[in-house]
Amino acid sequence: MSAEQHFPGEQEREPSLATSNTSSFPPLGPHAKYKNLWDNPRLRWRSHTFAPAFLPVALQKPEAGYLVALLSQMLVVMLMTLLMRYSAHFRFLEAPTLLVVLLVALGWGVLPGLLATLIGSGWIIYLALPIYIPYSGSYTEDLASVCFYLIVSITICVVASQTQRGRLRAEQLALRLLSSEREAAERANQLEVVYEAMIDGVIIYDSEGHILRMNSAYRHMVALDTNPAHAALTPEQRGTMLRIRDEKGVPLNGPQMPVQRTLSGETFTAERAMDIRVRALDGREVQFNITGSPLYNSVGKLTGGVLIFRDVTERRHLERKTQQALESLLLLAEELVQMPAVASNLSNSRLFASTTVAHRLLEHICLISGCTRIGLMLVNQTTGVVFPLAALGLSADLERNWLDQRQDYPVEQLLQTPVIGPILRAHDVGVLDFTQPQLSHLANPYGISQAVVAPMYIESRLIGFLFLDHGGRHILIQRLSWL
Repeated sequence: MSAEQHFPGEQEREPSLATSNTSSFPPLGPHAKYKNLWDNPRLRWRSHTFAPAFLPVALQKPEAGYLVALLSQMLVVMLMTLLMRYSAHFRFLEAPTLLVVLLVALGWGVLPGLLATLIGSGWIIYLALPIYIPYSGSYTEDLASVCFYLIVSITICVVASQTQRGRLRAEQLALRLLSSEREAAERANQLEVVYEAMIDGVIIYDSEGHILRMNSAYRHMVALDTNPAHAALTPEQRGTMLRIRDEKGVPLNGPQMPVQRTLSGETFTAERAMDIRVRALDGREVQFNITGSPLYNSVGKLTGGVLIFRDVTERRHLERKTQQALESLLLLAEELVQMPAVASNLSNSRLFASTTVAHRLLEHICLISGCTRIGLMLVNQTTGVVFPLAALGLSADLERNWLDQRQDYPVEQLLQTPVIGPILRAHDVGVLDFTQPQLSHLANPYGISQAVVAPMYIESRLIGFLFLDHGGRHILIQRLSWL
């Protein structure tokens, strides 16, 4: 039998273990009952038979062992019969048959060996115990010899078969182990390729904070090639060399550092990620967003940790620039609020200046938000009246209609309207969908399908709000939350 093959009956027995609970199956019919009575002996018969590995695959079947036992033992019996005819004093009648029993048991298992034993025993009985011989002392001796032959043959069958079966099973397990090792090596190689291909830096630490492994992305992030000895330093020495700070620039040391926090059992998930600033080994200022987790063994003992470093230097730089731009826009909006609200109270020069500032404000907002049309409504902080100040992206007629809207609408009354009031009171960006039944009946001279409403607050004071139209494109509210 090839060591790579399953032992006969192993695969057939496995399903019976998995389906031992037969309470969920329908009652067996009469034919199924007889089929089970036949299957059980057949499985036992196959499970105690195997074949030598040197045979062709076509001959490595249980039936071949019984055929070999039958033919080989019959051939030996014929040869021994001829030998006894020409040499009546031959003393080792059982030896050739025992040899056949041994070879069959080693090659094909215990049941073919027992078949060879029965054939050999029958031949010995035929020769040693003639039926018509009268009872005598020699008869008893011959009967004892036959019994002894049976005991020896059966013992040889069982011991040889179990020994060979154990050896074949050991070879099979060894091959499976070798195959498992190859698969494990392939998986490790795949993981290594993925590990090195990651664009985020990954470091694995031991329980003392020393670096066990790092990928090429992290080596590039901190310019490790300029100082390879950095990886062998202690966590404190590495932190000092990289000048680790939090996102506000405050230096971190000791238990505040990400490595120590991870080794203390803290997990940095995506929601609880940590930002740090470091000075790379080549002098660059880099900002990392860190996630990670401690590592435990099978008994729950902490054995180290893993940290993932994402370079967010450019992203944070853009966020800071955006924040500065928004602060500038807020100052422009506050300037507009400080101006008189009614056009009749403004000189031509001041009205032009107010409109110019408002257009600058709207241009910046359009640039950031990507809208196609935008309108600005302000609240007179003295009278509490809402009035339109400026619009972009409208035709001349539509802009004139926008600016000619009523200027005596109190803000308190506006906050109570069911359409826009909830958005303004929530202090958050909202969307008016004019395609929905609750809004489709309203007047819509500007042909807007969806309008973003963005309240503008200074502390708790509503100073105005914006209407933004993205030209029918899908609006992602998260992208406009800065408004």
